[in-house]
Amino acid sequence: MVRTAVHATTTVGTRAESLDVRQVRVFLAILERGTIAAGARAVGVAQSTASETLAALERALGVAVMVRRRGTHRIELTAAGKALLPHARRLVASVDAAHAAIGRVTERARARVGIVANESISTYLLPPALAEVRRRWPNARFSVTVASCDGVRSGVAAGRFHVGLLLEAATAGDDPPARRGRAQPRRLARTTIVDDVPLVLFAAPGHPVASRAATAEFRRDQVSHYPIVVSEASGAFHLLLRQFFGADGLAVSPLEPGGSIEGVKRSVAVEPGALGVLPGYAVAEELRTGAFRALRLRPPLPRLRLDCVQATDGPVPPAAAAFIEAVGAAVTGHGRPA
Repeated sequence: MVRTAVHATTTVGTRAESLDVRQVRVFLAILERGTIAAGARAVGVAQSTASETLAALERALGVAVMVRRRGTHRIELTAAGKALLPHARRLVASVDAAHAAIGRVTERARARVGIVANESISTYLLPPALAEVRRRWPNARFSVTVASCDGVRSGVAAGRFHVGLLLEAATAGDDPPARRGRAQPRRLARTTIVDDVPLVLFAAPGHPVASRAATAEFRRDQVSHYPIVVSEASGAFHLLLRQFFGADGLAVSPLEPGGSIEGVKRSVAVEPGALGVLPGYAVAEELRTGAFRALRLRPPLPRLRLDCVQATDGPVPPAAAAFIEAVGAAVTGHGRPA
């Protein structure tokens, strides 16, 4: 836990041998993100783990490196932390460079990387990333399986896949993304790739509300008597939307499962009165061409984040690490999904 005052006086040099790179990465992540919770998400660990890792760093140094700003959750560096900062950055950069050098040597190696992802991620975000990583790793084989959020977590935890990609509620907690209440063969770590993925409520041009879509804002009760088509019949995404549209005390949920992304779009296109909800990137082309029209809601739809999950009990294959990097670059290259 970050302390509000510095009491330790032990010199840094006497225990420097106890430092490890993981501690330094957590230190930098907390500093860059401003809070322990945000830093923990950035490195894919629980908030309690990040707090303990920071405490271990301070024990190794014998002095506090961060303090909590009074009255807030935000942190600031102590004098010792400021002294550590440039060395921490050089250390992490050096380790990353070593990994990159090894990766370049092994790019010609044969490898199989199993990937499991939500349908919308697989369809709309992975193709450019896969194209880039297959160019760099010509002898590697990257296979993609589509699954629900629970299927992504359980598949990685069971060792069937190296990498899982899924959409989570942006307000989800810091616990590792293993399904609560169920024993998991392996502990999972989560890393956020994109921290703000908007959802879009949309209609066909002939829908009764479509003519006002460009200028009007709609309350939930103004749209909830229409069927609202979503891709999944259950799971975290369905529950998130059910809670959102049920917040006004509706007796019957307006949600209708379409079975797939394409099922949602076709239902909205052909079913009179139907509305659809999808991640913005999954319907961006149709909104651009005018095939669908986005509706603005008040309060707005909940926002999501794009997370990567991996097992923590083993090294990450270099080809898998390169794939994760390529996903982040592909998303950034197209701008934030919207």
